[in-house]
Amino acid sequence: MNIQNNMKKSVIYIYSRAPLGSAIQLFVQHRIGTLPVVNDEGVLVGILLLEDVIALLMPDFVHLLDNLSFVHDFGAFENRLSTSLDQDQPVVKLMQAPIFCEDTFSLLHAAALLHQSEVTDLPVVNAEHHLVGIISHVDIGIALLRQAQISQTH
Repeated sequence: MNIQNNMKKSVIYIYSRAPLGSAIQLFVQHRIGTLPVVNDEGVLVGILLLEDVIALLMPDFVHLLDNLSFVHDFGAFENRLSTSLDQDQPVVKLMQAPIFCEDTFSLLHAAALLHQSEVTDLPVVNAEHHLVGIISHVDIGIALLRQAQISQTH
């Protein structure tokens, strides 16, 4: 079971020189949580995660609390999220190093990488590191379940 038959080949991505505002538009428009970042040649150079952008909007004290289970309502803080986000800054300033898998990987290899890196989506690259797809934990799970069903019927 390989990635090529189970990945999404239509990938929403952004160029590293693009402004953060463009990335925000893509997150909202396509309802995605992982945005692969490529250079002008289409080579994967990083990933931008929705959670990292949202973290910029959160009040500082939220990051300092280890346990939020005692908080039932943030009251006025919920209406005062940061609006000072610099949407003109280039995506390259906020992106993480690329976490990816190659299109030759097995599904189990990709599943292990997803688990280890604690992300939900992995960009897929070819041998030249050009972005060719994206695979999620859901894609991998469905493929593994499908294989289990086929194995049980034979």
